[in-house]
Amino acid sequence: MFAENASLGNNAFLLTNSELKICVKPPRLNYYKQAENWSEYEDKIVPFEAPQVEYRDINNEYQSFANDIWINVTNLTLKIGNCTNPKITLDNIQISGTVINNISEGMHTLIIVGEEEVSVTYTFYVDRTAPTVSGVSEDSTVPGGTQLRLKDNGDNFTTGISGQNIKEVKLIDNTPGGAIIDYKTGPISLYNLPKTNTGGYSGYCKLFVTDNAGNTGIITFLIDWSIPPADPIDTTPPELTFSNVASGNNSLGVANIDVINLGVTNKSVTLVSSSKALGSLTATKDGKKIDVSIGTVFRENGNYVVKAIDEAGNTATYEFTIDKGLDFIYLAVGIAGGAILVITAGVIGSVRRKKKMARV
Repeated sequence: MFAENASLGNNAFLLTNSELKICVKPPRLNYYKQAENWSEYEDKIVPFEAPQVEYRDINNEYQSFANDIWINVTNLTLKIGNCTNPKITLDNIQISGTVINNISEGMHTLIIVGEEEVSVTYTFYVDRTAPTVSGVSEDSTVPGGTQLRLKDNGDNFTTGISGQNIKEVKLIDNTPGGAIIDYKTGPISLYNLPKTNTGGYSGYCKLFVTDNAGNTGIITFLIDWSIPPADPIDTTPPELTFSNVASGNNSLGVANIDVINLGVTNKSVTLVSSSKALGSLTATKDGKKIDVSIGTVFRENGNYVVKAIDEAGNTATYEFTIDKGLDFIYLAVGIAGGAILVITAGVIGSVRRKKKMARV
């Protein structure tokens, strides 16, 4: 039990008992009164709380920070509670103040350290670019049932899968009153316009495509339900064939799928062919860009990633590893200075002779 000897201001107290004299300031210690007598207060340790973090959105309203949130601001303004002198780092760079100007689009890591080194860590995304729509252009006329491809800028720094960061799609009649013709929630990469005019709409439509960060792409066009719909958009990714690795066929049949892992081989690998005409073909070895084309032979040990994009924009990415091991071929070629010079599978080195080694 402690008794209060003096108030030190700022809610701090000097507390003593027969053995201890300590100065405490909430919230480090809270005291619960058991009776009217100060000597009967009971102490209880309460750890410091983690910093509470909010950010100001484009409407100048503060919102709670959370992991994996999407933000579309240019300057990130923070409001931090539960600590007086927070230490702020963004992507391992310490920040002075609570405003981060001209924050770049992409994924970021925010760490805030508060009282007693209690910290919070957030991964978040900044995206200020509105989604795009292909398959229709502004003020054009398209048949009912036309299939549109939706693409969001945020796909570039998350999964890479088209439409994964589209939040919603809304089609309205572009007349006074603006009746909603159709509404879909994401993720969505392909959107089919209504095949028939079941609501007696004018046909003049406005399409709103909104992503997770709140950016909205808007396009206005005319749907002519008397025209037969066009062929569906090509969404089949290209299939690359490689020698000396497992089959790389894309059995999922969807655009922009995750990396296809072809495993490990101890042989050279040849990029034999592609199932479709390609608009782009790139490759890396151990993270470094290398030249590649159909017919390229990959000979050296390393981890390879090959990415193919067809003319319709469909993507297929393949990964494989070449590990030929240490297949040394020893060939003694002479003795110089007490050492044997040897040639080993592309490596030249010397092996020290032992005293009793027979002369070659």
